[in-house]
Amino acid sequence: LATEILTSAGTELAHIAQIVLRRLWASRSSAEVAIAGGGFANSARVCQIFGNVIRTDRPEVHVRLSEHQAFEGALYLAQQALAANAVH
Repeated sequence: LATEILTSAGTELAHIAQIVLRRLWASRSSAEVAIAGGGFANSARVCQIFGNVIRTDRPEVHVRLSEHQAFEGALYLAQQALAANAVH
C-alpha cells in the first residue's frame, strides 16, 4: 500500500510539472526542474517516479533534487512581496 501511495504521489506531482513545462517551455528546449520538499527529500521512490514520468514526455528535461529547502523559496517570495508593498 505504501508503495502505491508513493508511486501515485510521484506521478501526480509529475503531471502538474508537465503542465507547467508545456506552458513555460513549449519549444521543448532543454530545461532543468529542481524538486524540493519532504516528499522528495525522504522518498527515493517519489523522486524516481517523478523523474521517469517527466522524462517519458520530455527527455530533454533534467530533474534534480534542490540544494535548498522548500521553505527558503517561500521566505524569498514573502520578502519580495513585502518589498513590493513597501515601495507602494
